[in-house]
Amino acid sequence: MRTDAERALGRRVRAVCFVALAVAAAACVGVVIGDHVPQLWRLAFSVAAAFAAYAAMIKVRDGGTRKAYAWQTSALVVVLVLLPAPYVVLVFGAARALAGRVLREPVQKLIFNTALAVICAGAASGISTVFHLYRVHLDWGQVFHGHMLVGLLLATLSTALISPILVALPTSAERHRPFTSGLAGLYRIAIIVWFRNFLIALVVIAALDRSIGLTLLVLAALVPLHALSADRATLGRERAAWRRLQRAIDQLRDSDLHALLRVAAPAAAAMLRADAAEITLAEHTGYPVRYATDDAGRADVLPTAATMTATIARTLTTREGDVGALRLFFTRPVSLTETEQATLDAFANALAVALANAVKFATLTREAEERIRAAHTDPVTGLGNLLMLEKEFEMSRRSDQPLAIAVIGLDRFAEVNDILGAHPADLMLRSVAERLAGIVRRCDVVGRLHGAEYVLLLRELSGPEAAVAQAELAVRSLGGTITAEGLDIALDAHTGVACVPEDGTTLAEVVRRARLAMYKARAMDLAVYRYSSDLEPPAMAQVQMLRDLRTALSENQFVLHYQPKFSLRTGLPVAAEALVRWQHPQEGLISPAQFVPLLERCGLIGNLTRYVLDAAIQEGASWYRAGLPLSVAVNLSARNLLDEDLPRFVLDTLARHGLPADRLICEITETAVFSRSLTASTILDALRTAGVGLSLDDFCTGYSSLSLLRERTIDEIKIDRSFVSDLGTGRRSTEIVTALIDLAHRCDIIVTAEGIETKEQQRLLTDLQCDYAQGFLLAKPMPAALARQLFLDSLRVPGGLGPLRWRGGVVAQADWVASLP
Repeated sequence: MRTDAERALGRRVRAVCFVALAVAAAACVGVVIGDHVPQLWRLAFSVAAAFAAYAAMIKVRDGGTRKAYAWQTSALVVVLVLLPAPYVVLVFGAARALAGRVLREPVQKLIFNTALAVICAGAASGISTVFHLYRVHLDWGQVFHGHMLVGLLLATLSTALISPILVALPTSAERHRPFTSGLAGLYRIAIIVWFRNFLIALVVIAALDRSIGLTLLVLAALVPLHALSADRATLGRERAAWRRLQRAIDQLRDSDLHALLRVAAPAAAAMLRADAAEITLAEHTGYPVRYATDDAGRADVLPTAATMTATIARTLTTREGDVGALRLFFTRPVSLTETEQATLDAFANALAVALANAVKFATLTREAEERIRAAHTDPVTGLGNLLMLEKEFEMSRRSDQPLAIAVIGLDRFAEVNDILGAHPADLMLRSVAERLAGIVRRCDVVGRLHGAEYVLLLRELSGPEAAVAQAELAVRSLGGTITAEGLDIALDAHTGVACVPEDGTTLAEVVRRARLAMYKARAMDLAVYRYSSDLEPPAMAQVQMLRDLRTALSENQFVLHYQPKFSLRTGLPVAAEALVRWQHPQEGLISPAQFVPLLERCGLIGNLTRYVLDAAIQEGASWYRAGLPLSVAVNLSARNLLDEDLPRFVLDTLARHGLPADRLICEITETAVFSRSLTASTILDALRTAGVGLSLDDFCTGYSSLSLLRERTIDEIKIDRSFVSDLGTGRRSTEIVTALIDLAHRCDIIVTAEGIETKEQQRLLTDLQCDYAQGFLLAKPMPAALARQLFLDSLRVPGGLGPLRWRGGVVAQADWVASLP
């Protein structure tokens, strides 16, 4: 069954042959009725010249076809002077057919090329007739007369203009490309070849006008010229092949597998001028995909046996085994040169390595994302947990749409768990989860907090009343019973609703207030209760604290404690985190957890941050002057990243105290760095450009960890203590930590584990090749003087710290360190 392309090719070839037959018939008629019969030597010389012009062709492969560049113009200039126009057509047709037979061209190709020669000679002969180029009485000097020279130029130029069109007709159909595709390139080469050959013909005619000896000398000179042209064409092809190889390999730098396939397949086709290329990945890679493209760059084009008669294949192999295969398709059988074979082998090797690396990266990324996704899912119900709710909440907050949180509490869960056991209790939790997931709208999110509490994140609301109505609909859907262990258990639930931003702007704040409303609903035996401020405990204490904080900021009542960070490989301190404390005149030392949220809500956090930065940089500068190779870390909040003047203040403070920028680390949260705020991005970029280190605090508890690693330059991630605390006891946490460390190291990011409290945790993190560690097991936060002494002592003890030493891979610490507040 012939394809559409084959039928189009046949029609075009037949059309060209029909035109050639018509031109040849007209030439025969002209010979019969013509007045002039050329001399035999003229005919013989003309046939020989035309045959030599075609036999000495220079061929260049383009995909599955070969383009030939002959000396036709040079021969045509001479023959147009020697023979009448009809004879020119027949001579060039016969010479081209004879040359094709000698060169053993396929019959179809020989017929088409002969037809091409007849048509081009016919066009030149027509112009010859107009300009009377045929000379009965031969005088080569007349060729350089004005009208003769113009006539010969136009006659030969017509062949250079017609031949690219006739060549493009079959090749475009054969290669499934538009007719105009590549036509400009054909014209560019045809004009260059025509101009060269026309000048050579004039040189030969000038020699003929002088003497036979000079003519023979010129013709002898053409032999090395032809060889030089062939060598230059070969050398040009080889150089082009190496350039295409370089361009192709340069495109194999993408670590994304599908992006790599999209550039590799067309690069392979372009490199060897193939008509199509296909890359397949092996089944064992876990990504058994196939990607194909044609030479025009159209993706997912699968060549068929009917259109592609030649295939060159290479197995893509690395030291670890086969990765896949590369196949190149051609419309005609091809024979690659040694240079092309070498370029193909080099490209195949580079492609195999690139694909193997991309497969590894894709596998590692997929596994890490699956583990992190598991960390965002409640294992009992399959609903999202608090981490997932935090992510969805932050996404919704950025869209500025009305939100509400509904906390649903089950009343009899504790009794079911205590009396019937864990299995019926889990059945109860899963049943409630299924009913809630089935009743909420598509835009809402259902999650489980802990115990018997569920959370609804309600979106696309018209107001607080709509939130209460949705929450009531959800809680009433839980009415009825469930059957567990043969017993019917009645479900009874109450819910509290808090709205955003009326009742809070952070998830923790809104959930807390929704929970207060849920307790009120339970106490009043109501299905739903909306939060109100009268549910809060008296706020006078916070008012007084705010007054005291304003005084503390003006009188510098804050002090810094420093918690060292140690290398798990050497046991030596590498940095210290500055932690602020409030030295209250009456209450004593107050933890930041009690006053920092209040400062943030009141817009005073910037004042405290600048004080902490100044004091921490001053202390870090004293370590630097003492020769201590330590960095100092300072926490920045999300509100700090809205202070456009912060980079200038940081750099001025560093310069004033004489601390290099690379000795300062700014710790930021995932939510803060992923805020999409232009101001925050500008601040972080300015700090990073100045050399300040950026550390991602509480990693994997915020918005989107993997996106952060890809979109922003981070020097360090700090694994949250919630993951570290489960090491050795929770298999899932261990897998997540393992994946995070591996992924971070592949991205050249340092990993620090927070909250190490047991020697087993330290041992496991050391085995997992975690870089640094921080926690009460190693050292608690301590005043600046004690921290400075600890670091100075570490320099006096060769091979380790004074107070801190390695014993069997575990850091042993002096009592005075462990007993600090």
